[in-house]
Amino acid sequence: MARLTNTVKQLGFQETTEWRTARYDISPQWKPRPRNAGNDWTPEVVGYTVRAGLAVISKRMDLAGTLIAEAAIAGANDIGAVQFSLSDPRTSRSEAIQTAAGNAIADARSLATASKVRLVAIQRLSLDGADASPPRPAEHMYMAGTAMRRAVADKAAPPDISGGMVTVTANVTAEWEIAPLCGAHTEEVGNTDHKDTDQ
Repeated sequence: MARLTNTVKQLGFQETTEWRTARYDISPQWKPRPRNAGNDWTPEVVGYTVRAGLAVISKRMDLAGTLIAEAAIAGANDIGAVQFSLSDPRTSRSEAIQTAAGNAIADARSLATASKVRLVAIQRLSLDGADASPPRPAEHMYMAGTAMRRAVADKAAPPDISGGMVTVTANVTAEWEIAPLCGAHTEEVGNTDHKDTDQ
């Protein structure tokens, strides 16, 4: 773990902001019960297994493959759960909502023109969810045994890690008061519903 921590630091990842201890547990290893054990046999602890892990969260996708390769060289024997998400979800969500709202208004105007009415005012505006759908987690389970570490040490290319596309969706519904193109207002309400995505 000391070698792994040093590797992460040497690659330039900042402690607490980009990496942290994600796991540390100790479990006892028990002596197997003999086949013909007598009534006086009692369980005995013969050792312990320690598992420790680091979580690295960073925007520097260009270092993902290098980190995996260098971690294997440092002795990591379980490297996995590579996941991708938005670095700024709030801004992406806002952009998706603005795009969906703008398209809903444009659709309403097209409908009004086709129906020979005019839009007077929005009576009700609602947002039905605005979520991000990241790509499915890429499970890179590297059992870093002697052969793999030797291959990486021999300057084999690090694995190519690609983030993929994250889709952000928003569903905007607008209800309008409409009126004839000429003459007095007519108390009628129509609505437009538009779903849009921002990638």
